Amino acid sequence: MAFPFLTVFIVFVVFLAIRYRSIANRRAKRMEDYWDRQERAEHTPAKDLTNLPYIKVPLRQLPLDEMEEDEELATLIGSIREVSHLPLLNLNGKDNAYLKETYGTDNFDYMTTVADNFDRLQMLLVDYAKVLMQKERINDAILILEYGVSIGSDISSNYTLLGECYQTTGQLDKIPTLKEKLQQLHMLLEPSILSYLDSLENQ
Repeated sequence: MAFPFLTVFIVFVVFLAIRYRSIANRRAKRMEDYWDRQERAEHTPAKDLTNLPYIKVPLRQLPLDEMEEDEELATLIGSIREVSHLPLLNLNGKDNAYLKETYGTDNFDYMTTVADNFDRLQMLLVDYAKVLMQKERINDAILILEYGVSIGSDISSNYTLLGECYQTTGQLDKIPTLKEKLQQLHMLLEPSILSYLDSLENQ
């Protein structure tokens, strides 16, 4: 009776050894690929940046009145207008190696700044929309949040707040399209955001 058990045990040990070696090889390959990519990135020559698809904020089409009397809103409007004049590119999800490989090592600092400008813009849009909602200017908040969606914002509250606005204004028919756009971004919090939007639809 010991032989079948011994055979099974040996087969199991061999399987584990093969499995471990396979995992170790894949891990080593990933590390090798990573360092190869880093090496290539460090030696990528500078690229021409003049024709990049920079984002132009449509200031006249958004509720960004320079004569706004509310101090809190006026401050946010000023900040949005300020950042709108800076170079903006949506580089969400792009790591340092990508920036160096795509735009050149010499342009890395500039591209990082451009990415930071976009991050600041998308956060300001959400902050502005929150205040608009607090002041019951829901339609204005919708315009701001929809613009955030159009430029690919990866701020989760941009989508949850917009869903709330759609619910408040009886525009639940717009939530399915919002979910489709969200799914194109492959955000880490996508499942929880989709679940929340589903709950708004079903209330």
